[in-house]
Amino acid sequence: MRSSSASIPSRFAILLLGLALAGCISEGDERDYAVYSAVIEGLAEEKGPDAVTIRDYTHYPSHAPIRSNFGHASPSIERSTLDDFLAANAVDRPLERKFSFKGAYRLASPGAQAREILGLSAVGYSESGDQALVFVEELENWDAGLGYLFLLQRAGETWEVVGEEMVGE
Repeated sequence: MRSSSASIPSRFAILLLGLALAGCISEGDERDYAVYSAVIEGLAEEKGPDAVTIRDYTHYPSHAPIRSNFGHASPSIERSTLDDFLAANAVDRPLERKFSFKGAYRLASPGAQAREILGLSAVGYSESGDQALVFVEELENWDAGLGYLFLLQRAGETWEVVGEEMVGE
């Protein structure tokens, strides 16, 4: 009898821990979509009023020369941002409809009818959380295209692009 009552607090503690972790994931998730939205907002303005098609998962092509090129850009990228970016992109992750920028968009899987597609990497953050790095690939008919690294700085509750560098062909 005593062992069953002792396991109830353990289950409760595990439930609380799970809820706490879910909150952390949700907060990080919201931050990622704020970064994505800041970058896409600028790209969508350049391309015009058509709906933006976004690949439905994150991906960073391992051949992109991030270490040799972006470090020379101004402003400089913090080492912790780069390390977090590389760690975050070790695996591809699904994207959801959580973007918040002006204009319409859709998520699409490779093979879906789409002429121009934006592919996004996972986001890397500085240790302080005020700098972010994301890779955006402009694909045409799902073929490889141009890739860009965007460096963002947090300004209050918003993210601003402060650096951009082409890293694809």
